[in-house]
Amino acid sequence: MNTEPKKNQDALDKNLQEWRVNAPLPARFQEQVWKRIEREEPATQAGVWLVLQQLIESMFAHRRLALSYLTVALVAGSAAGYWHGKEEAAGQESNLGRQYIQSVDPYQKHGHL
Repeated sequence: MNTEPKKNQDALDKNLQEWRVNAPLPARFQEQVWKRIEREEPATQAGVWLVLQQLIESMFAHRRLALSYLTVALVAGSAAGYWHGKEEAAGQESNLGRQYIQSVDPYQKHGHL
């Protein structure tokens, strides 16, 4: 078994524990840090898209819950599409019938139906 990586890790750990920084901080360092934090805060505030993203992530956190949400969405979307298609087909059928009658009956050409 190779113990060389273990020795290197131990030496690194020892050096990191003994490491001290003696350089002084720049003037007004803490004040500059707090100003930078204040400038960044508006960018990190929760916007509508961030809230929506978090909501979706929480909804799909568990597989079973995600599967149930997707199943409900698929069924609801299919039902809505079916009913919309049915209404659209009925409207087109009525329109085609009217156009046929107008093409066959000369008195119906001007919309006297």
